[in-house]
Amino acid sequence: MLFIFYFFLFFFISCSEKDINENNFNYIINNKESKRKLENDDLNYKDINILFDIRSILNDYDYFKRSRPNDAETKEMEYLINFLGTFNNTLKKLIKIKKSHQNEIRISDKAFIDLKNNIPAYENELLNEPFHNDLVIFVGVDINRETFESLEIIQYDNNDRDRPIVGIIKYNIQFGIRINDENKKYQLFNIFFLHEITHILGFTRTILKNNGFTIEEGKERNRVNTNQKNVISNKNLLTIAKNYFNCNEIDYIELDDNSGEGKELIHWEGRILLGDYMTSEIYYPEQVISEFTIAVLEELPWYKVNHYTGGLMKFGKNKGCNFLYKDCAEQKDETIIPKFSNEFCNSDSFGTCSIGRQSKGYCLLETSKNKVKTDYVRNDWSLDYGKENVEYCPVSSETLSNSDNQNYDGSCLFQNLKY
Repeated sequence: MLFIFYFFLFFFISCSEKDINENNFNYIINNKESKRKLENDDLNYKDINILFDIRSILNDYDYFKRSRPNDAETKEMEYLINFLGTFNNTLKKLIKIKKSHQNEIRISDKAFIDLKNNIPAYENELLNEPFHNDLVIFVGVDINRETFESLEIIQYDNNDRDRPIVGIIKYNIQFGIRINDENKKYQLFNIFFLHEITHILGFTRTILKNNGFTIEEGKERNRVNTNQKNVISNKNLLTIAKNYFNCNEIDYIELDDNSGEGKELIHWEGRILLGDYMTSEIYYPEQVISEFTIAVLEELPWYKVNHYTGGLMKFGKNKGCNFLYKDCAEQKDETIIPKFSNEFCNSDSFGTCSIGRQSKGYCLLETSKNKVKTDYVRNDWSLDYGKENVEYCPVSSETLSNSDNQNYDGSCLFQNLKY
């Protein structure tokens, strides 16, 4: 629902710098394959049916409701239960799955052991229980955990090219408690669970390498300085990247530094694909399902994705090869000068657009106590940096309030109303 909403926003939003040239815009609108709806025109595919097994959460909620009915944890569990009760309908609008001959899923002994290690509440009777779904995800919660979340694929269908069929998501309930704005909370829950489910559907190192993607660790950057990167490549993915960035010199897409060898979960490099929901951080507003992630999912032998969710990302679009391979900004005296003003910013950039071009933003800067090691920000900077997940490049985040008294220049418009 959130992403369909973004589609309608697309036609009413503009920035002072024209982001889409006319030919590219016409291609996005008129190309049927680029904008394919999930219609029932292919009998080999059906609506995906995902079961969120929340029995563990229901047990915890029952205890908390009786013993601590007014606690924030109790209310947060209730919110999570209600959200997951409707989220499967959202997923059916986004993705279809190829029909298979498997009529049911039964939890294997090994998968059950993995499940018990993560969510101990389940009993042995689960081994005899049939699930008539395409994918079963067991969801549990942590009350006092430092990490944000964890997930794992614990069972594959050996008769369907090792398609993932059982997974686990552990959710840190303190994360939602800290969000007071209900609208932002709902949006973030959509992004968070879609992000985790995309990993379980196959956005992992092993599954992608087994399905035609090349993933390399420590790739030498041949157009910048000496740092090495983790990268991914595939013919269709590179075609999309060349068209999106308007750069024909691309021979790989960068992954973030935490997607190295031994890491099963991989993510896009935030410095170039910050607008996509499969970067390592999802705290940025207006992240969408981009054509990059659609391409990855559809290279797998099981899925079709609603292309109306692609084509909405604006971050870095048509910025050329320099956006990929040159510094994001430079320091002159005591001022950061962003090389691409709609993507990167400085402390004076209160009038910058947010990463999705849908609202005004402010520059997200952090004081770095140690010198950073990156190709895109010189390590002799004396000023504040951006966050690590965007290789310390300063980027925009949304303002806390539309009434903020900032030096906003009105360049981001929504139906002629200034944010």
